[in-house]
Amino acid sequence: MKRRGLACQYCRKHRVKCVGSPCCEACNKSGTTCIFEPHKDRRRKANRRHVEERLNRNERVLTLVLQILGSGQMNDIGFLSCIVKRASTPEDAISELQTLFQIN
Repeated sequence: MKRRGLACQYCRKHRVKCVGSPCCEACNKSGTTCIFEPHKDRRRKANRRHVEERLNRNERVLTLVLQILGSGQMNDIGFLSCIVKRASTPEDAISELQTLFQIN
C-alpha cells in the first residue's frame, strides 16, 4: 500500500495509513467523505519557507554581483572572479559571496 504525503482527516484522526486517491480505503470502508487539507501540513510550509529564504539570499547576491560587473571596475571584477574560481562548487561560491556581502 502506497502512502500519501499527507493523510486525510479521517486517517489522521484514527492514525491509520492513508493511500489518498480519490477516496482512501479507510474512508471507503467507514463510509466517510475523504477530505484532504494540504494547508495543515507544517512540513511543507517549513520547507517552502526555507526555499524562499534561500532564493531571496541568492537574488541579493546576484544583484550585487551584477552591480559590480556593471560598474566596470576591473579590480572588483577580478576579485569576484577569484572567489568563483577558488570555490569547488557553485554553492560554495554563493556561500562565499554571501559572507563577503554580509547576507544572512
